[in-house]
Amino acid sequence: MTSYEILSVIIAGLGLAGGAVGFIRALAADRRSIEAEAAAGDARSDAAAALEKSASATERIAEAVEFMARRSGDSRPDTLLAAALPAELQSLLEPDAVTWSLEERTVAGSYRLRNTGTIEARSVTVNGYPAGMQNLLVAHREHPTLAPGATFVFNVSNRLTVTLKEVEIMWIDSTSAETRREVLRLP
Repeated sequence: MTSYEILSVIIAGLGLAGGAVGFIRALAADRRSIEAEAAAGDARSDAAAALEKSASATERIAEAVEFMARRSGDSRPDTLLAAALPAELQSLLEPDAVTWSLEERTVAGSYRLRNTGTIEARSVTVNGYPAGMQNLLVAHREHPTLAPGATFVFNVSNRLTVTLKEVEIMWIDSTSAETRREVLRLP
């Protein structure tokens, strides 16, 4: 082999190594991009849930103010406004309950469960539904406590993403010791 041939083999080897390094870096950048998209999707979802809750609270406040304005025109001087309001205003408040929303994340087979209620949910469990499918759900090890507005992310096995249509949520309300159950349709 001549020195030119050796030099061309070395240059070709360096080019091949450079191409491999570039490919690996491109894969890493793609993975970081996917993770950033998932984080951005989570942030958008959290913002949308907060905006929805804020709009609901604003509506209730507006109803309460309108009610108080109507009542303040009452001509009975012996009736205190504060004494007359609690029962009627209580009807404007949300009942103490746990309600759920289920959101699909940008990562395939990944979902976010959100407590959209007004009280805490303890020992939250997510199972595949019907009951025979729970072993294929990528279940969480812990049973989290979710305050109002808090979320929990869980994944569904790739084998199940086509066949699993619903999940069963089980929890204990912060107001009772009774286990509650609800079946939610996957988005």
